Amino acid sequence: MKFRVSILASAFVGALGGTAVTAALLLNNAQAADQQPAAAPPAILTVYVEEHFGSAKKLNEIHNQYYAQGYRFASMVAHRENSDQEGLWVTYVLKD
Repeated sequence: MKFRVSILASAFVGALGGTAVTAALLLNNAQAADQQPAAAPPAILTVYVEEHFGSAKKLNEIHNQYYAQGYRFASMVAHRENSDQEGLWVTYVLKD
């Protein structure tokens, strides 16, 4: 019986130790990710504008927002479902 208890105790302590090591590795990886410089913005960006009516006003606001971030308009595709306009897929690319 002592042997069985010591095996269980050993397994339990080993599991706790493994958990602590895993937690330490995750924390180190998270800290390393925080210290890395920010990644460059994507060269191509596609956004979905969910609008049924009034798309023009919202689309102009989004165009202005992405233009201010250094993007230019590239293309737009309407999303229709059952002959109803559900929204727009709009693609922007970084300005040269």
